[in-house]
Formats: sequence, C-alpha cells, structure tokens
Amino acid sequence: MIGDIERYAIDSGCGASIDKMRPRFPRWERHLRSRGHAAVPNLRLAPWWTFAESQVGNDLDRLINQGASGPHNKRIAHELRNLTGIRPYKV
Repeated sequence: MIGDIERYAIDSGCGASIDKMRPRFPRWERHLRSRGHAAVPNLRLAPWWTFAESQVGNDLDRLINQGASGPHNKRIAHELRNLTGIRPYKV
C-alpha cells in the first residue's frame, strides 16, 4: 500500500516535497487501515471512483495537504477535515 500512497501523492502534484513526505507513508498506511481502507485508488481514474474510493482519496488529500511543504491552504485543510469526518461540521 505504501507504493500506492507514493503514486497517489506524485499524481496529485506534490513534486519536490515527496521526499519529505515519504517517511510519513507508513503512518499514513496505518491511519488508512484503521479507518477501514484496504487499498489506495488510482488518482487518474477519479471520475469513475466508487464512494469508498472517494473516501480514501479525501483522506489522502488531507494527509498530503498537512504534510506538504510550502504554503498551507487553511481553507482547503478545514474543508478536508470536515469532509473526512476528523471533526464535525461547525454550524
């Protein structure tokens, strides 16, 4: 699964920061498995993902956003935490 996480991160456009994120991949794999995800979907097939694959993609997007070097987009991070159920929506 770690190879799939790396492929997903590269396809998502991480570029140079992939080397800084690579040590986190085992922890990310444990996190995904603890949430019931058994596989990482292919990002290039995103338009045809099932609901379960979309959930994995959202979790990975959140992890990548938190782990990426460079400017951190707080609005996107906030929306991804809501979307993945890490915290409840604020009313």
